[in-house]
Amino acid sequence: TSEEEDDYTDDGQVSSAPDEETSSLTQRYRLWIHGSNFPRQGRFGARVPSTYAMVTTAAATTTTASSNIPAAGVTLGQTEVVPHNCSPQWTSTMMLQHELGSLQYLFVHVFVAHHRTKGIHTPEKETERTLLGTARFEVGDILSTPHYSRARRLRQGGCVFCRLEPPRQKQKGPGQAQLVFSPRGGSSMSIQQQQPESSMSLEEEPVASANEPPNKNTMEALKYLRFRFAAHNLVVRHRARRSLLSGNLFHSLPDTIVLIAKRPATAVRKWVTVYRSQPVCNTLHPKWDLSMVELDTLCNGDIHQPIRISIMAVRPNRPPTLLGVCETTIRFVMEAATFREQQQQKQHGHEPKEDPMPGSEGSEFLLQRSANKLKDVGRLTVLEASIVTLDETSGVFQEVSYTEVDETTSPTMTTSQPTTTIDESIDLTTIPVLQPPTQRSFRQLVQEDGCQINFCVAIDFTASNGDARQQSSLHYQSESLNDYEESIMTVGRAIQSYSQNQPFSVWGFGAKFRSDQPVQHLFQCGATPQVSNVDGILEAYRSVLNSGFIMSGPTIFLNVLQAAAVQAKKQGDLLRTNNRSNLGYTVLLVVTDGIMTDYEETLRKIRVYRAVPLSIIFVGVGRSDFASLQQLCGACPENTTFVEFRNKSTPAALAHGALDQLPRQISAFMNQHVPPAAGDSQTHTRKAIALKLRNH
Repeated sequence: TSEEEDDYTDDGQVSSAPDEETSSLTQRYRLWIHGSNFPRQGRFGARVPSTYAMVTTAAATTTTASSNIPAAGVTLGQTEVVPHNCSPQWTSTMMLQHELGSLQYLFVHVFVAHHRTKGIHTPEKETERTLLGTARFEVGDILSTPHYSRARRLRQGGCVFCRLEPPRQKQKGPGQAQLVFSPRGGSSMSIQQQQPESSMSLEEEPVASANEPPNKNTMEALKYLRFRFAAHNLVVRHRARRSLLSGNLFHSLPDTIVLIAKRPATAVRKWVTVYRSQPVCNTLHPKWDLSMVELDTLCNGDIHQPIRISIMAVRPNRPPTLLGVCETTIRFVMEAATFREQQQQKQHGHEPKEDPMPGSEGSEFLLQRSANKLKDVGRLTVLEASIVTLDETSGVFQEVSYTEVDETTSPTMTTSQPTTTIDESIDLTTIPVLQPPTQRSFRQLVQEDGCQINFCVAIDFTASNGDARQQSSLHYQSESLNDYEESIMTVGRAIQSYSQNQPFSVWGFGAKFRSDQPVQHLFQCGATPQVSNVDGILEAYRSVLNSGFIMSGPTIFLNVLQAAAVQAKKQGDLLRTNNRSNLGYTVLLVVTDGIMTDYEETLRKIRVYRAVPLSIIFVGVGRSDFASLQQLCGACPENTTFVEFRNKSTPAALAHGALDQLPRQISAFMNQHVPPAAGDSQTHTRKAIALKLRNH
């Protein structure tokens, strides 16, 4: 679908970002944007556009029905200007805060900047611009995809891709590189890499005062990579080389830039550009300026993660041309800088590094035409590379060095001379290792393990709701949504993001269709047993209201609870077979207005159902006394949640109350019944081995 508005203005934009919340449902994401196949500008399409993007966000309540542009939104930020590129990959990122269950939109406005000078421009320097188009994204729709990425077409041509990257979890685990900070005057700052062979450690340089108290802000400071690259002996393509080096007055040597790309955590085969340098003009031996990039942005905080460094030739009104590319890691880049520094010192008795890094010669990396064509087209030299942190007390950057540590070497101990003999009856090789079980978070279960949520809805049609034809009824149909419809839509849209290709079951209870029939405490809503989305749930609910049913009573939940438990048991049987390819969890939404009839039996059933992957959410509508439901959910917090509709003023508040405990319930059940997949601890080791084989 196309989302665009041509008469967009900057009026009504709020420059401040939303305040942080402490809710367990609130998650921060890093937003990446890039474009593809933007149309050329000018007469006959002779000019390649220079574009940048501006991103705004708005809740569903602030979006008008007649326009895709929010009436009042929040400006998240804007990217840099990428000159002369129809498929720009912007490196500027923005932080987005999203709460599970809320309907939030992202609006990406793409502008064409008009300038006459060279270089990477900023939007503030551009006095003239033209709106190319606007793409609208729903955050929940993006999170429902396996790779957290969506694309939207613009009416004037081209696509806009929006990708959300979850923040890196700072936890220790096998194969996980972590920065461990220590107070000044104590032990050193280190990177611990739990691998079978070796690990990396960062040691802080000595400071002037060893007795200075530790700085908490420094211990939690962000890490940056400060680097400087140079290239020489670059080889252009044969066809272009003749024109560039022939001495023609109408041609000159190319302007070159450096691009650094990484593989995001949500996609394995995709490269995302995270850094773009300023161009160096008219040379095939460029030396770029000193740059500094946040380590989390560059490699997700993992110095062993592969990165790709590309050398591009840029020319006015023409798309960039690839001159050479190499794949490496931040660890190898830092080793190359250390090796070059050791060579420059040339101290007496000092020898170069015995084991140079794979794919390089000392401080140089071999540049290839592409990943498939192994042709030497130049060398990339690391002039400088170091990890620094910002000391907020002094306001200066502190450099961090690293050393190679052999994990098999035992730590040295300084003790006094023993006065007695030591009993060597204990075999040190048989000492058991106690490791805490790996706890999978809700995000890891959904994103990495592919856990799907099976959503079921049970609707109360008892007589206590009132005649559906009267305005006083809770089921009364009007132009606006009633309490039942709003509850289903709010909770259902949040669950739908984690239920790809999963049909929804819609049930009713507490009604009958003929006076001589018994009361049905479980019946199907709609013409089909299952529906495909939230709109299908609402359509099935409204079809019952138009069928001439008879409201009755009492309010009994046992049948709908048993039906949901049957579906959950099927998913539980798959979990017992250790089949991680079909992880599933059932969520039952019960929307009711009455007091349950059989409290003791309902409580007993819910306690039994704790053995199956099932969570039950009760939403109370109307002004009845819900003390029994509150007591029920308080007795079984492991798999039940209760929220009262009238106490929630907004849909976001309703979704927050209904889904606040759901991530904890799902992760607790899965961690207890589903063991982690074998080989997860060797993920980083396999990546390192694959990288070495590729470089060799």
